[in-house]
Amino acid sequence: MLQGRGCVGGHLGDARSSGFGQSSEPTTWGNCRRPKGLWDIRQWRSPGRSTPPASASLSSRRRRERHSSHPDADIITRFPGLSVLPGARVLAEIGGDRERFADARAMKAYAGAAPVTRASARSHVVVARTVNNQRLASAGHMWAFTALWTQAPRAHYDRRRAGGERYTAALRNLFNKLLGCLYHCLRNRMPYDVERAFTAPVALAA
Repeated sequence: MLQGRGCVGGHLGDARSSGFGQSSEPTTWGNCRRPKGLWDIRQWRSPGRSTPPASASLSSRRRRERHSSHPDADIITRFPGLSVLPGARVLAEIGGDRERFADARAMKAYAGAAPVTRASARSHVVVARTVNNQRLASAGHMWAFTALWTQAPRAHYDRRRAGGERYTAALRNLFNKLLGCLYHCLRNRMPYDVERAFTAPVALAA
């Protein structure tokens, strides 16, 4: 994904790439400039080409190999919605130092998954956290969205929606829960267990 303030004189101001291992050295891309290593999707969609360039496939394969060799890779990729490349992005943002975050709440706040509560004598408001790691928050949104294809996360999401939450709030809550489970599994070197992660809701007696 390419971001910036716009094209100025045929160049892209403050261009940044969210990809892994890509150089910020610019190359021409139409009337703008793009980071070296990003291939234009229009090139391989042209007639006679139905697959991305070999360099893109090679880069993706190298990322998969590097992620698979990490000691936390097996734990991360067991989570619903986290395949190799999304898992590599999450791992890159939280880092490999398990002492970096004091507890799961610290990691959730860093990712923007934990809400912010503003309370006073007259009001009590819960809002989304805006100060966070934007890359991890973006990866977490896609992680939670992909996890909806599995039963337990979908049931959790549906319960939040039935309780009156909007789509973004319910999805953020699912990311918050998954991230807390990931913290616990990484700290204790345990595999993901859906039964422990998503316990059945307890029905209260009337």
